[in-house]
Amino acid sequence: LVAPVRRWAVASAVGHASPGEIDAVGIVAALRTAAYRALAELRDGGHAPGVVILDGSHDWLTPPLQGDLLDVVRAGPADLAPEPCPAVRVRVKADLTCAVVAAASVLAKCERDAIMTRLDDVHPGYGWAVNKGYAVPEHVASLRRLGPSPQHRVSWRLPTAADGEPAGPRREAALAGGMMEP
Repeated sequence: LVAPVRRWAVASAVGHASPGEIDAVGIVAALRTAAYRALAELRDGGHAPGVVILDGSHDWLTPPLQGDLLDVVRAGPADLAPEPCPAVRVRVKADLTCAVVAAASVLAKCERDAIMTRLDDVHPGYGWAVNKGYAVPEHVASLRRLGPSPQHRVSWRLPTAADGEPAGPRREAALAGGMMEP
């Protein structure tokens, strides 16, 4: 569906945040950073959206009020903040009821899958070409055997050879998505 979505969309962009950024500022601020990067790409291409629809019940895009240093850290890089931040609408299960959100989900997922497939060549042994980094038993076994690669989020509780705990977030819950739609 990627080619038809790209033909249908007036503009699209997928923003990214690195594992190091996620470890440094947390998943929500990193998600916001990735979204700001996508918004900047759209804006640079002359297609700044006036409204953004987020799939879910929480507006993680609008920067928090910055009353203290902790809020500044959580907000993410200030130089990436869109000027001004578009209006945000949240909609639970938006990918089921809104074509633009469904299209954005397809673009984001396919781009992530392609990145994971390429990373399989750079960091072999984790099976990323087939598991795309999800905590399937084979990936968990690879983490226990090889330890984390530079592409793993080490702030998450990753399985090690010494423990029998499953992989999962230590500080925050993972958010679905991570993509801005025009």
